[in-house]
Amino acid sequence: MDPTDKSYVQKLKERFLECPVCYEEFSQKGRLPRVLPCLHTHCDTCLKSIIKDASVTCTLCQKTYPVPDENLGIFPTDYTRKDLQDFVRASLRRPDLVCEGCGSNDVAKYRCTTCSHFLCDACRDAHQRLVFLQGHEVFSLDEEQSLEENISKFTHQAFCYTQGHEREAMHYYCTSCDKSICTRCFLIHHKTHAVEDIQEVYNTKKTKLQEEAQTLHRRIAECSNIRTKVKQAKEGVDNNMSKSVEELNATFKTLIQLLTRRKEDLMTELNVAALRKKEVLEHQDESLDIIVKSIENCCDFLHQSLTSNNQPAFLKIAPVIARRFSYLQSLDLDKEPFESSFLSFNGLNIGLKFGTFIQSLGNVESSAFYRPKTRVHAEPVTSDSPGKIIIELQNYEGKLLDEHLEIEATVSKDGEIHSKTSLAHRDGGTYEMILPALGSCELCLKTFDDRMPVWEGRVPKSNGYQVTFSRTGPPAASRRQRRSSDTSVEQVSSSLGRKPHMKTIDDLDLESPRGPERPPLPKVELLNRDCGRNEVHSLPTINQVPEPATGSSRPERSITRATFHLDETTLHKSRLLSKDRKNLFNRKQTRLQPEDEHDERKPNHATVRSRREHKLQRYQGVKSSSQIILPEDVYFEVDISYQFDHNLANDVTIFEIGFAHDSVVDSSDTVANDKHSCSIAAHACSNDGTVRLGFRGNGKLISSQTIQAGTSGSCHVMTLGLNADTQNQSVIVLDKSRDMVSLFKFTNQDFRAGIWPVFGVFNPQKVDVVLSLKSGTDVTYIPFHLLK
Repeated sequence: MDPTDKSYVQKLKERFLECPVCYEEFSQKGRLPRVLPCLHTHCDTCLKSIIKDASVTCTLCQKTYPVPDENLGIFPTDYTRKDLQDFVRASLRRPDLVCEGCGSNDVAKYRCTTCSHFLCDACRDAHQRLVFLQGHEVFSLDEEQSLEENISKFTHQAFCYTQGHEREAMHYYCTSCDKSICTRCFLIHHKTHAVEDIQEVYNTKKTKLQEEAQTLHRRIAECSNIRTKVKQAKEGVDNNMSKSVEELNATFKTLIQLLTRRKEDLMTELNVAALRKKEVLEHQDESLDIIVKSIENCCDFLHQSLTSNNQPAFLKIAPVIARRFSYLQSLDLDKEPFESSFLSFNGLNIGLKFGTFIQSLGNVESSAFYRPKTRVHAEPVTSDSPGKIIIELQNYEGKLLDEHLEIEATVSKDGEIHSKTSLAHRDGGTYEMILPALGSCELCLKTFDDRMPVWEGRVPKSNGYQVTFSRTGPPAASRRQRRSSDTSVEQVSSSLGRKPHMKTIDDLDLESPRGPERPPLPKVELLNRDCGRNEVHSLPTINQVPEPATGSSRPERSITRATFHLDETTLHKSRLLSKDRKNLFNRKQTRLQPEDEHDERKPNHATVRSRREHKLQRYQGVKSSSQIILPEDVYFEVDISYQFDHNLANDVTIFEIGFAHDSVVDSSDTVANDKHSCSIAAHACSNDGTVRLGFRGNGKLISSQTIQAGTSGSCHVMTLGLNADTQNQSVIVLDKSRDMVSLFKFTNQDFRAGIWPVFGVFNPQKVDVVLSLKSGTDVTYIPFHLLK
């Protein structure tokens, strides 16, 4: 951009002189520019209006900063904006550019850099006439170009803020107090402090920050390199997506061809079988037709012979007629058809098996783990247990990923491969392997058939201490520099509260016996199958995995936690979801959340509706983000809170949790009436003032029970546990709010085409309902003993 262009000055004004909230220009009265730690500037008036809970959030970068006692003085005022403001006013020739040397309000044409005032012609002449003003530097605004280097000519003299020193210029800087001071402050209050000339301090800090800015500016190239890698990764995703789609289409095209061929073969078999049956039956029908016609001909012949009443003639042929009648009477007729009509295609069992096969046919290989956040722990061999490697897979946010990846470990010794093995998956996104007794060795971890590296490095020989190491950390050069510093490792370890003998990978390459310890593996709550209460157990090693019970004839069920959430794209237009997609509301303002609760579930600021077209137009709720398909055996929980506004005059539906096929979900406001669906719904009965939980399947009410009294203003909370077992074709419902009681079991459910969990909340004008889904890691315990 050409700096002489007025648009350059206008950009300066918009970027540095206007508040990003109110778009008003900063001023010394009411709109002081306050600089936040992120270097974004807001006027103090707007900052006061956005203070909430003793903190303020930057409107540009969304960073939050504490404001104790709502004192905005902790954010410094940027007085350089006043200098820039005068530069902009002069460059744009604004109408408020009037003389500041007299009260004439004449247009200013000059600027005195000593007085920091705009001057008219008369005041400029006074500067030339008066002796004590002749040393001032005055320049014409018409001759000055709107260049960045000219901004310094509009600098304002800073005066002391101490009361009584208002006209004293600040020529010194107290490094003890870290502030600018005037001569009187220096002589009175700062005589014993470290005081320097303000110009020297300015030059020093200016040079230092400019050098840091140059160093920081080099990070732009670093970011560009990373962005190049990110762009390549995005292109790689597109390329791999296209390739995978081609392979998927080719694979299923072949399968479809095989299915079509098999269909044609079966159709041929059906046609052959039907043709054979029809030919046999046609032949039998023709034979019977011949017999019928023979009988009819004999009867007609007898009738015709008797019409003439010629006794001698009739008696002559009577024996022939009798023998024919006798023959026809003696014929042995088959009482049943030679072929039955039974002809059927038996596809039910094959369909079920094929459905199971289809659900396990192929898989999408992908992972969200981020290598710099991947943590690898080495535990050495002891007399009580073998050494082992424990890996935690995390995403870029540092969250554990429970992705069940096949991770292969290659152990090398002195450059030669010693062994290869697969890591055992543990609960919570961790994996482990037993270390071979090799001493120091090299370890390489990869997944997806060696196509994606997870970690590689050297495992040191055990020296009796636990060794914890990670891929992340500063480069070796900076580590060596840190090691050579005056601060000892023992001091660092003690200041951090860590044991000095713990090692990290940062120091292994330096053969150092000391270093800060990384935090240990977190305790993980196992989903215990053997007890009926929620207990925390330590993570078992491979050697501690329990053996199956002796004489057990049935393999143990493998129940997993459902991983779906509530799909906002299916949300009914009159219902709301929380931003984490786990909480469903039937009204915008709900009283079921405490006033001091500031989390994602609070409906008045944390609910969302989909901006896209809602898939559900009739069903007053939402579908899950994925369906339950063969051969899954999943468990999830639902917390339901509801409160009545007043005593009910008629029956109302409160909530429904259902399992239905996709085609019938939106056919009504409930899935309870569909013959192939099942649902659990709560209804408030006006006649007896109770709430009943109903279980409906095959379009009928199978069972119901009273759970609470539905009085006005009463608030109720319950938790349901649900297990969908596709192979046993069952849905089990538990009541976790009543010491884990088994409520009902639906059987003979059709899961062959997959089934969708759906969640509905109703009647917002009468009852306040919040339904909360708990899936994945939110489920801390699966009651295996009740899911038999």
